Amino acid sequence: MTNPIQTNPNQAQADQLKLGIAVSQTAYALNNGGGLRIGQPLVKLEDTSLVGVEGSRPLNIDITPGYVVRGLYKDTKTGLDVFMAYDESNKKVIVGVAGTNGIPKDKPDTSEDLSGTGVRHMEQLFDLASFREDFNAIVRSVDGVGNLSQVLWAGQSLGGAEAQIGG
Repeated sequence: MTNPIQTNPNQAQADQLKLGIAVSQTAYALNNGGGLRIGQPLVKLEDTSLVGVEGSRPLNIDITPGYVVRGLYKDTKTGLDVFMAYDESNKKVIVGVAGTNGIPKDKPDTSEDLSGTGVRHMEQLFDLASFREDFNAIVRSVDGVGNLSQVLWAGQSLGGAEAQIGG
């Protein structure tokens, strides 16, 4: 018996899933020193944490052109690693949330993983004036949040849980 929820995605849904995967990978790379810069086009970054591990390989998925990085939100004490990008022509916002590298490499994130399941990271993000200012500037540019065509939250590992909380 086929579950109607378990159907193949249509092309638009597949494109959305691929974008989410590429954004998640880029956020994870940010957690490992990735090179995003505010004001520059958003490009997929490969996470280097698994380089040299047998069987690992880069993802062959790119981020849809048009997005520009609007903000980077990082706290080494808590392990928060997030970016926001905006595609002005399509009125789409992306928020990428990094995951955890585990003990001993990433103790702050691992602590959040075990004790807070991402809730404190999202509270911290929403409390950041810079995050709110960046998002509100985008909203003002389109004359209200209802005029955005999409706000996509994506992340992997702990970042996936946090993206669900945020979005």
